[in-house]
Amino acid sequence: MSCPNCNTTLDQGAKFCTSCGHRLAAAEEVSATSDSAATTTINHQQYLDQGKKISKQYVTFAKQSLRNPFSSATSLNSTNMINAIISIVLYAFLLPLFLYNALSKMSMGFYSPSFGEIVIVPMFVSMIILIGITGIIFAVSKLMKVQIGFLDVLTRFGSLLTIPAAVLILANVFAVLSVMSFGVMLLVVSLISYFVAIAATIMSLPSQPGIGIDKFYGILITYLVMLIVTYMFGESIVSDFIAELTSFGSLF
Repeated sequence: MSCPNCNTTLDQGAKFCTSCGHRLAAAEEVSATSDSAATTTINHQQYLDQGKKISKQYVTFAKQSLRNPFSSATSLNSTNMINAIISIVLYAFLLPLFLYNALSKMSMGFYSPSFGEIVIVPMFVSMIILIGITGIIFAVSKLMKVQIGFLDVLTRFGSLLTIPAAVLILANVFAVLSVMSFGVMLLVVSLISYFVAIAATIMSLPSQPGIGIDKFYGILITYLVMLIVTYMFGESIVSDFIAELTSFGSLF
């Protein structure tokens, strides 16, 4: 290193110039700050590039799931888990978001629903329910004597939830545009396709005839346990929904 004042060559780490006495600590601090800022910029760029990569992968994943839902899910494994989780999170978020948009539009500005109570809390509850359903399907796969991992089941289920999530996107668009008839119709279609996705996930399991329980009974067991779990965890969602409707109705 050299002195910035007189260009005298100095030992690395020196704090003062031995020739002119110039203090070098400030220069080191500026250099350290610059290095830190450069490192932060590089990290932000890396996160941005990673986000773009994941987005592109999910778009490809979603296109395949929408084009050939069952065959695509059958061929998937845990390597596509991140994309499946994105579909699960989207479905869990878009479902209560429709209620929020519907209440916001129907109130015509006289009532402001709570985004946290209507969307955020139900979203996390829905995610817990969806993970719980995945666990139920995984347990049923053991009764069917199927050799498959939990993450593989999660990936297949998440892939099949791409269609209900896509329908919910359209439902929310119509809700924002105040076209509630089409929005509600699409909501019903999404809920129906959600139940179909559960059955399709079980049907996609690679079982062997005569070994373990039949897939038909596996579907029945899954629906039965699922209804019990949904009732236990979904009671709070229903309570919040009724409370919001009561508050909304009191305005008129």
